Amino acid sequence: MNGGFKMKNLFTIPKNAKTTDKSEKGNTFKMDRLFIEFENGNTISIIKGEYSYGGPEGFYEIMPDDSKKRCLENTPLELDCDTVKGWLTIEDVNQYIKILNEGSI
Repeated sequence: MNGGFKMKNLFTIPKNAKTTDKSEKGNTFKMDRLFIEFENGNTISIIKGEYSYGGPEGFYEIMPDDSKKRCLENTPLELDCDTVKGWLTIEDVNQYIKILNEGSI
């Protein structure tokens, strides 16, 4: 596990976004986790680890949330309520970051 802050160098994160390394290293679920909060209040949690969807194969899992705590179904994110999306490439995650940052959900 490389840690969330090393992970953030892989993604295109807006300069005004706040990032937090929430990696879990000392427990059973060793997981790199990066949490991003955008100026508009939207957030995204990006994880990669042994138990994340696609993590063992090198993919990422995300849990985006909008500032109004709405469901993200029928939006460009195409996610059901309280749902994560896995098996994502770095390019895929960057697209979600862009959508959440622009507030176009």
